[in-house]
Parts: sequence; structure tokens; C-alpha cells
Amino acid sequence: MRIALKKVCAVAGHLEPDEEGRLRVEADYVFDTPQGRKSLAELFENRSQLVAYHFMLGSGWDAGCMGCSFLADHLDTTLPHLSHHDVTHVAVSRAPLPEIEAYKRHMGWRFPWASSFGSSFNADYSVSFEEEELARRGVLQLHPNVRRAGLP
Repeated sequence: MRIALKKVCAVAGHLEPDEEGRLRVEADYVFDTPQGRKSLAELFENRSQLVAYHFMLGSGWDAGCMGCSFLADHLDTTLPHLSHHDVTHVAVSRAPLPEIEAYKRHMGWRFPWASSFGSSFNADYSVSFEEEELARRGVLQLHPNVRRAGLP
């Protein structure tokens, strides 16, 4: 995990793990969940590690990213294994929670999913971009809904 974290930090450019391979988070991120608003620390659910998967589902989208949805079809059965290894998994999307919950229900998924709607969480970790940044980076397309409903 430490090698992967270092690679993620290198890509993001502004993130730097400490000597033990942990990433210090200074921002006070708050997420909407079915259980109410939670801080980033609360998403860990008393485990030592958190996998926050950026699920591309933007506000007003008819459906989530096809690749994200394919991966999500396989998540529910992996959660006990992750939990056994002191890892919490949560999907995070920029869509408002009611839209996330409706899509989750439609797909029959049970895994934890939080909304970062209105926060800079996704952009701060370089998994969501504004149009001018997409143009500057030369990214052609993230998802078909990007052009129609805004960025994830």
C-alpha cells in the first residue's frame, strides 16, 4: 500500500506521505452518508486503513460511469475480506446523496457510498477536474455524461 500511496501522491503532485507512508490530511472534509454527515476520519469506521474509491457519478447523471459500475458489481462480496484486514472501503461521488442512493438501489448494491457534493475532496485528490483543467491536461473524455451534465 505504501508504494501505491507514493505513486498516487506523485501523480497528484501536491500530496506527500510521511516517513511511515501515511498521508496527513489537513482539510476538514465532510461527507453526506445515509447515516448522516461524517468527517473523513469517521469514514474509517475505527479501522486503520481507508480505501476511498472515486465513483464517477455526477449531479444529474442518468447512470454512473460504466467502468465504475462494473467494479461496483463485485464490491459487496469483498467487504468482509477487507474488514478482516482492518480496511474500510467506501465509494465517494460528487452527486448529491439522494441521487447516489437512487442509483445504488436501482443497481442492487449494498456497499458504503458517500457524497462529497459541494466539497473540494475529489479535486484535492486529483480525481475530478474543471473544464479548463481538462483542456490544460489534454484529457479527451472521462465519461460520456461529462459533456452533458458537468464534470464528476
